[in-house]
Order: sequence, then structure tokens, then C-alpha cells
Amino acid sequence: MDTRLTTEGPTLQVCLAARDLSAFSLLVEDLHAELGENWGELTLDETADFLKDPIAATMALLIVAVDEDDRTDNGLLEVEKIVSMARRVGLATLLVAEDLTDLEIYQLTQCGATPHVEYPLQEGDLAIALSDLAPELAKSLVQKAAKGEVFAIQGISGGAGSSTLAVNLARELAALDKGTVCLIDLDVQFGSIGVELGLPSSEAALDLLFDADIIDPAWLNATLTPFGPNMQVLTAPEDVVPLDTIKTDGLTKLLALAQTQFDFVVVDMPKTLSGWTHVAFDWADTVFCPVTPGRKSAALLDRFRQTCLGEGLPLEKLQFIVNRMDSDKADHTEMELDRMSVAAGKPVDMVLPNGGAFVGSSTSFAPMSSVDPSNALGQEIFRMATMIADRRVLVA
Repeated sequence: MDTRLTTEGPTLQVCLAARDLSAFSLLVEDLHAELGENWGELTLDETADFLKDPIAATMALLIVAVDEDDRTDNGLLEVEKIVSMARRVGLATLLVAEDLTDLEIYQLTQCGATPHVEYPLQEGDLAIALSDLAPELAKSLVQKAAKGEVFAIQGISGGAGSSTLAVNLARELAALDKGTVCLIDLDVQFGSIGVELGLPSSEAALDLLFDADIIDPAWLNATLTPFGPNMQVLTAPEDVVPLDTIKTDGLTKLLALAQTQFDFVVVDMPKTLSGWTHVAFDWADTVFCPVTPGRKSAALLDRFRQTCLGEGLPLEKLQFIVNRMDSDKADHTEMELDRMSVAAGKPVDMVLPNGGAFVGSSTSFAPMSSVDPSNALGQEIFRMATMIADRRVLVA
């Protein structure tokens, strides 16, 4: 593929600029993997001329790669000039540096570059940088190149069974041995996934709120707790966290990173809608929304749908599920599905039966369908997981 950037032809969204492009071959490979044909490359001299063209301001990101050889002649003055020009035209700039001193990096960031990324990049670094500096590009491109699928579980009300579904769907996917699974408990106030799996609470979720800058592959590896051979879990913190502290940057980084390292990412959402709702729904391939039967639940579902419409949330991704249905009463089930379909504004045909007292009582690595094969809920979630895994194999 020709990656030379020009002012003619289709506008590319990312430009890589370097004195010697061959010195950053690993970065070039990363860009190919993440962005396909949506990027181009220029030398520093060419970039200075390109930034004078109005088309440069329409790009999403400039990546400036620098190493110790850039100290020759005028030192880093040429690089500083490029960074300053990009700032003047409103173009975000990512600095990729190898073997520069802290002072040199500081000088370049003062000119307008973002905090730098060390070369060679670690797995996930580029996806995180894109999600930070070019979020719209990240949504349209990074997800397509990422490894994993994201499934958000959003209960319509407390007690709808969202955590039970998240735990058991993740466990069933892991047991199928068709990919790795990351289970994330985002209910930072009353999350129960750690309790259900017998895992300790984790303060790492607080980094999503207060210290998003430290979220990187090393952070993810250090904070996830293994659960069986194919599954890792991020549990909720021990203390209740005020919802007004929620910010979106940390979750965007986490989901971008998790997608690069896991085949399946299952996210148990807070019951209260927040800024995280927009992020998770945008990143998710499917949002499963369990709701219990009854008129009250139908009214809540209608309110939820109206809120999603008002907030611009992607209704097309929502898969409503009537949970804890009495499967022995076919007429009652049909009536409930009709009621929920009216409230949802689209057909609701997915039902999960009542799992009984066994639900949530096992901390075994084995999923519910294996521990208690007679449990109807376990068998239904097993079928969900199998369909998800098989579909992924077909697409791949």
C-alpha cells in the first residue's frame, strides 16, 4: 500500500512524520494494523509544507516520531517547528520518542505535543492514544481493527438480573475455550461481581475516575484478577463512589485497551445512567438489557427507551431480555412479550427463565450449565454464549 501523503486524492485522517521513516518500522506496522489505509507518511520537510495547506486542518491526528539522531544540526528545532505549526492549525499531535531526555520531551510538549509515547510502542498504546486524541477516529477505526467484541449489560432497574447475566455469560464464554474473556464490573457503588465469584474488591476501578493517565497495558495486567484459564475480572471497589465523580476518559481507555487483548469483553453497567453509559454503548457491539416481567417493568422500559432517544444513545444496539419468566405458562409469556415490545418500540422475543436459588451461589470456574445441567437459566445463557462464539468464528 502506498502511504505517501499528498494534498491530492482522498483525505487521510492520520499523518506520520519523521526525519527517517525507516527508523520507525514497528510504528508503521502498528498503523497498518490499526488504521488500514486511513493514514499516510511524510518526512519532516514535507510535513512543514503540508501543514500550510488548508486540508491539513481536516485531519484527525499528526504523529511525530523522534529519536536521538534528530539532535544533529539544529537539534530538535525542526521538530519544534512542526509541532508548533500543527498546534496553530488545530491539529492534535502525538509525540513518539526514542532515547530523548526528559528535558527534550518537555520542550516538545511545551510546543504543543501531547505527553509522549515511548518507541517501540507496547501493545494497546496506539489504540489508547487514538481514543484520547482522536475519539471519533477511534470509534470508527480502532474498533474495526481491535481483537475483541464488547457486550454491555444494562439492567433496566435494580434486581433485573444484569450482574447475574454478566457473570454467567462471561463464564460460559470462557468455558467454550474459543477465546479469552474480560469481565468488568462498572457498578462502582454496589457492584457484586467480586462477591458472586469469590474475588476480592479492587481499587483499580477508581483509576477510571481519578487517574486515567496511568491506564495502559501494564496497568491492565496488574489490576485484572484471573478466574480460570480463559477469564480475567476487574471487580468493583470496596467503598461506595459518588456518581458525580464519573468521567469518560478512563473508560474509553479501558475499553480500547481491553479490545486489543481479549476476544470477548463483558461489561456490567451501573444501574444509573451517566457519562459512562454513552461510552460503553458506543463501544459495545451489543447492549443486553434485562428487565423483569410486569406492568411496572414495562413502564420503566418505556422511560428507559425515551431517555435513550433523548440522549442520542444507539437504540439499534439494544437487545431487551425478559428475565425470570415462568416458562411453564406459554400464554403469560406471550402476553408479557407483547407488553414489553410495545414499551421497547420494537419486538422483544428473548426470554430467560427463573434460575432458582442456585443462581449466584457458585464460585466455581465451571459455568452454571455444567455445574447444574438441569437449570433452565444456565442452559439459556449457554446457548447465548455459543451463538456469540460461533458467530465470531464465522465472521473471522
